[in-house]
Amino acid sequence: MSTLRVSNIEAKADASSPTIDEKVKVTNSQGRVLIQIDGKTAGITSIGINTTGNTFTVNANNGVTFAGIVTATGGFSGNVSATGVSTFSSGIVVAAGTTATPSISPSGDSNTGIFFPAADTIAFAEGGLEAARFDSSGNLQLSTANTSILNSSGRKILNQTGSILQVVQTVKTDTFYSGTSETWYDITGMSATITPSSTSNKVLVQFNLGKVCGLNNNAFRIMRNGSLMPGAGDAAGSRQQAHFTESNQSRDGNHTGSLAYAYLDSPASTSALTYQLQVRAEVVSSQGFGLNRTYTNTDGSESYNSRCSSTVLLMEVSG
Repeated sequence: MSTLRVSNIEAKADASSPTIDEKVKVTNSQGRVLIQIDGKTAGITSIGINTTGNTFTVNANNGVTFAGIVTATGGFSGNVSATGVSTFSSGIVVAAGTTATPSISPSGDSNTGIFFPAADTIAFAEGGLEAARFDSSGNLQLSTANTSILNSSGRKILNQTGSILQVVQTVKTDTFYSGTSETWYDITGMSATITPSSTSNKVLVQFNLGKVCGLNNNAFRIMRNGSLMPGAGDAAGSRQQAHFTESNQSRDGNHTGSLAYAYLDSPASTSALTYQLQVRAEVVSSQGFGLNRTYTNTDGSESYNSRCSSTVLLMEVSG
């Protein structure tokens, strides 16, 4: 290949097409001085300098490679590829992207990367499917069923299905007593409210009664927002539907016992849910139902006269 050395080329405004050899042409077109290198195998086919707008233009068929540092104060547009380290002083703006074509992806894996599905939201795609996102409130959402969060040792610290997301507790330390017979009524202080974060999540409902007293039988049911919670016994004739019962056949006014009940509820709701415990007592000789105390409520140091506490425990379980 022959070598061409040009020490000085002057292109005047009225020059048509001065030429030096058949490989290099200097032309003037619409205020742009073009140095054209003729040869389709070359990486650069033309270089333009706009003298009025201070713009440097490279039209390349086969790409342009710069060995040094390239500074672009006006930014880059289109497809830009850089194998070295790139520094941007004013930030990088990319398209929003989708799960199939994320805005930022690694070479050779175009459907895996980062995209931006909504305002103030960052999402991550794997294999063309959304894997996780940070929503506009800063919450981390896992998108694939049964996905887990692992610690550095690979052990699960959060599982998308079956993990406890929140716990609400009510502790009743005072006493309750009622002489109302064969009527459902609320036990004061035995309720709690929880708001699930997803309609697919469940609520584990637990009632623990520290001390129950009564001369005969006491039936208990749980109401969810004023309606009977699932899990009660079947309706049959005039029989009462209850979740659990307590029976005292000794007819001893000081008879006491503790009760515990748990049920995994599926409310399919993201609204506030209040779980309230109700009792239906059989009153004999005006001797009714008591909680956290004996029937006689005697002020004595004996163990059977002790006061107790009762609790309501609600846990949101990821579905």
